[in-house]
Amino acid sequence: MAKRNIIFIDVDGPLIPDRYWLSMPNAEVLAEAKGLMSVIRSNFEVKRKVKFDPVAVWMFNMWFKYSNAIGVLSTNWASHTSREEMEELFNLNGLEIELHEDCITPKKFTSYRCNEIQWWLDKHQKEVLNYIAVDDDLYMNPKSLATTGNDDYAFMGTRTVYVDFEMGLTRQNFVHGCNLLGIDLEKLNQNELKIAT
Repeated sequence: MAKRNIIFIDVDGPLIPDRYWLSMPNAEVLAEAKGLMSVIRSNFEVKRKVKFDPVAVWMFNMWFKYSNAIGVLSTNWASHTSREEMEELFNLNGLEIELHEDCITPKKFTSYRCNEIQWWLDKHQKEVLNYIAVDDDLYMNPKSLATTGNDDYAFMGTRTVYVDFEMGLTRQNFVHGCNLLGIDLEKLNQNELKIAT
């Protein structure tokens, strides 16, 4: 199997920033669920109505397209959603990505996101060319990971695109992800945005 770039995907924060729940139809979905995220996460028919931030979708699509990456779900949404349902949600929102055959990070009752990503990486190390983790989880903050005393986690901090939960992905996050994946931004700008740099 050829080595591939891996993108670990979180939904809340990166694809659905908190501010995006104020937009339609997400505000209606939240009202229907009486403000309870647990209702949204556990009911696929409700979940199908949720819309991702289109700017974030574009950013993810560019990362996947220009780095030949494959996706792995590190999100809590994967705990209540099958692979097929996640793929349907991605399709409904225009996310054009390929998921790895082992597409969900392993979870334990007391595990942190960094543990789950590291377990997945340990299992698939021969398949991984490079990786980024796009996440808003407090324990994925590069400063937190650097102080764990664990070299794997410290390195993970250098591979993390740390996203603000409220605001979501920014241009700075996008550029950081491109740099980590070795994406030629000049080529991307010319091809996708018709910007000559």
